Amino acid sequence: MFGVRNPKKLLAAAATGAALFAAPQAAQASLIFDSTIDVTAQGFGNNPRLLTLQERGQGDNVQSGCVSAGSGGSIAIGSGSCISDSSVFMGNGLTNFGGDEVNPQGDNQKFGIPTLGELGFQDASDIGLLFNAIEPGGGGKNDVNVNDVTLKFFDSDGNLLAAIDGSQNFPTTETGNGRAGNVFVVDAEQQAFLNSTIFSLPDFSDIRIALESTISAAQAGPESFSAVNLNRSGGSTGGSTGGSTGGTPVPAPAGFGLFALAALGLIGSRRKKTA
Repeated sequence: MFGVRNPKKLLAAAATGAALFAAPQAAQASLIFDSTIDVTAQGFGNNPRLLTLQERGQGDNVQSGCVSAGSGGSIAIGSGSCISDSSVFMGNGLTNFGGDEVNPQGDNQKFGIPTLGELGFQDASDIGLLFNAIEPGGGGKNDVNVNDVTLKFFDSDGNLLAAIDGSQNFPTTETGNGRAGNVFVVDAEQQAFLNSTIFSLPDFSDIRIALESTISAAQAGPESFSAVNLNRSGGSTGGSTGGSTGGTPVPAPAGFGLFALAALGLIGSRRKKTA
């Protein structure tokens, strides 16, 4: 014989559980690792970087660098170009400190602030960041951790319009500059954010992007990031480099669906009681 449960308590428990799942959940990252793509000829001369950084002798195996866009398309590099995590939409709690940008910092192959139009980005689904790690192979010494990578958007006057970030630990990476790349994409929630705040603007093609990042467990270098057009929106690839990784970011489970599961559990329990 089945035990009889208090229907009021059962309903309250189901409602409480559903409310917990339906409540907004904090995002773990905005820029998420998508895949490793096999590319060649991605050296500095063939694929100009957004950011290039290398430890400057501190001996802590940590590299941090920042780039920002100024008025009229001017570029700023160094610690003064870093932004606080409070300026990042749903930030991950980490603020970059900069100072490990490689010299010469005027090398436009190693640092860049391209416009969305130059990259051919039509909406946020097109955005890809290609991470190239130059680390020693073998012996577990190539386990680079991208503690933070922050993508920033600036108007023509150098005003920060939006920023998103992410992180990823890589147990192994392809060694050598231009050998292969690890691709970061924008997750579904931040795609919606960028499409409403950036790509909805009438002059969005003139908006410039800039990057900052902090990497740990780095024992060689330089490490670098470049922009790639994933062409997921179906628009023109413009002046972008790299190729599509395929696939679509999957959004977090909806609270409504979890509420439905709780309701089904309640119905099942009541049926058992009737039996």
